[in-house]
Amino acid sequence: MKIKNIIWDWNGTLINDAYLFVNIMNTTLIKQGLPEISLADYKNNFCFPIQKYWKKLGFKFTKTQFDTMNASFLALYRSKMKEPDLQPHALDVLSFAKKQSIKQFVLSASEHNLLLESVRFYKIEHFFVDVVGVDNLNAEGKELLAKNLMNKHGLIGSETVVIGDTLYDERVAAAISAGLFLVACGHFNKDRLNVKRAEICNSLIDIIPLLV
Repeated sequence: MKIKNIIWDWNGTLINDAYLFVNIMNTTLIKQGLPEISLADYKNNFCFPIQKYWKKLGFKFTKTQFDTMNASFLALYRSKMKEPDLQPHALDVLSFAKKQSIKQFVLSASEHNLLLESVRFYKIEHFFVDVVGVDNLNAEGKELLAKNLMNKHGLIGSETVVIGDTLYDERVAAAISAGLFLVACGHFNKDRLNVKRAEICNSLIDIIPLLV
């Protein structure tokens, strides 16, 4: 496959922020009198939809209660979202892909305006043709957004690769018939990235040889 387009995930893929999600979740757990989690626990159990993950942690809620708790979680995240660093070698890979004339996009389960604010903060927006986030706070709808992105920019699945860090990215890649690279430095541990058709990379630097 000659790669002409990359669709990047954001959280955990380009941004090294898994630890921040753990810290904020522990604040939320403590408020509810529930046990705290470690980073290893998080990477072993985090999943989509996020409501399912919260239930795994012991939260009990109605839809309205979840929306309220999740909004509080995201407000705390927004106040701290500029603390994490880019993933190691993120700039190396972005720069290499640009030199190869590969078009790059960001597609995230983060809310769109929050995503734009974050991308601009790290001063890497110039690498991307388009940056797209979801229109809700529940991380829902990436597959449809991926299809819309492909149509908007006239992208072909066989020339496109999705790069992410969770099995949500596998569903996105399948929805648009694209290739898939999964990095084991984000929100899932490597053992959970057991996707036969994916290239599994320990770090972003491992992606560079795959783009040649």
